[in-house]
Amino acid sequence: MKRTFQVLLLALLILCGGKAYRLLNPDATLQSETSGRLSEIAGEVTAIALPPEAGSPRVVKLVGDHLFFLSDEGILYRLDYRTSRRPERLTRPEEMRVAAYLVDAPHQRLIAMGNTNDVFYYSFSGELLHKEKLPQGRIHSAVLCGKHIWTAEEHTAFDADTQAFSTKQDVEEYDPAFRPIRSHPLLTASWLSYQGELRLSPAFQLGVTCYEQTPFGKIPYAYLPPSHSGQLLLDSLMLHGRIQRGLFADDEGIPVSPLRLGKRYWMASAPSYFFCFDSRSGRSWNLAEGFDDDFYHTGHIHTLRPANAEGSSCYFCKGQELYLVRLKA
Repeated sequence: MKRTFQVLLLALLILCGGKAYRLLNPDATLQSETSGRLSEIAGEVTAIALPPEAGSPRVVKLVGDHLFFLSDEGILYRLDYRTSRRPERLTRPEEMRVAAYLVDAPHQRLIAMGNTNDVFYYSFSGELLHKEKLPQGRIHSAVLCGKHIWTAEEHTAFDADTQAFSTKQDVEEYDPAFRPIRSHPLLTASWLSYQGELRLSPAFQLGVTCYEQTPFGKIPYAYLPPSHSGQLLLDSLMLHGRIQRGLFADDEGIPVSPLRLGKRYWMASAPSYFFCFDSRSGRSWNLAEGFDDDFYHTGHIHTLRPANAEGSSCYFCKGQELYLVRLKA
C-alpha cells in the first residue's frame, strides 16, 4: 500500500510540475536547451589570478568581500578579492590537512575539519582560537544550516557475525560547539534520474548542503548527481512541487537530491553533462559541454560550484584563474 501511494504521488507531482512549467512558459515544451551562453544565467563574472603556491582552488566560499578556498594540499586561504590579489594562508599543513571547512560569518570564524577527527577554530585573520575532537568518523563535507552543523560522514564498524568490516555513510547533526545531537539516515526518494543505480557506498562521498529558499525554512540535504541527465528536467519539476508543498524535508532522515539547489538556479554536473534549471521561469539547459563563456572566452564551462550559502554566486576554475560568477537574481 505504501509503495502504491508513493507511485501515485510521484505521478501527481510530475503532472503538476508539467502544468506549472507550461503556465510559466506557454509556448514551451518539456525539453531542455542543448546549447547556452554563460550570460544567459550570469550577470557578472570576476577573474581572479592566483599565485602558483595556492595550487588549484576548491571549496570556495564567499562572505562579503572575503573569499576563502582550499588548495589541493589541504591548506586554507583567504583573499579580500576587491582590494587584493594576494591570498593569505590561514592554516599550516604541519598542524592539519583540511578536508572540509565552514564559515561562521556571525561569529567571524572558520571551522576547519581534518582528515581525521580534528576540528580547529580560526578567526578570519588566521588566529587559532581552539581545537576540538570529534567521535571517530571520516568527514566528507559539512554545512551550517539553521543553528546546527551537519556533516556527511563515513563510519567503519566490525561485524562479528560476518567477521568483516562494513562501511556506511550518514549525516551527523551537531550544535555550534560540535556536541553531537543525533545521527540521520539518508533517504533516497524516487527520483527518475537514479533509476535504481543509486548506491550509497563510500565511492560516492555525498556532499551535504543546505537549501535556504523554501517557504518552510532552511533544509539540510545531500547532493548526489546522477550518471545521466535524461530525467533531470522531470525531477526538477517534481522537486519544485515537493518543496512548495513542504514534502522535501523529512523528520526521519536527510533527503538525497539529484540537483544542487541555488537561490534561483538548480544544477547538476557529471563528466558527460551539465544540467541547469531556472526555478523561476522553468527554462532548462542540458549541455554536453557546458555553458560557453562569453565573458572571458575561456571555452566551455563544465561545472559551476556554489560560492555562497544563498546560492546566488558560483565559481569555476581554468588553470590558475578563479572566476567568480554572480548569477542573475
